[in-house]
Amino acid sequence: MVLEKLFNKCKRKPKTSNENSDDINTLMSEIDEVKKLIDTARCNFNNVTDADSIDYYTYILKAYQVRHDMLIKQLKASFV
Repeated sequence: MVLEKLFNKCKRKPKTSNENSDDINTLMSEIDEVKKLIDTARCNFNNVTDADSIDYYTYILKAYQVRHDMLIKQLKASFV
């Protein structure tokens, strides 16, 4: 939970701590889940040899990375 430590040290506070705390926890758990999916997809990508599977995992990795970036932006927006 590196992100939790980072945001705990951050001087900015959530807009409304009571309302956003559940949203922040949800975002954090989604980010962790996407990280696991990225790791799994990378492992699978490294173990395939046929061109179709390589293309598939390339697209899957890109989709997970875009999702991860979007979740990080949402998390940062909740601390403005």
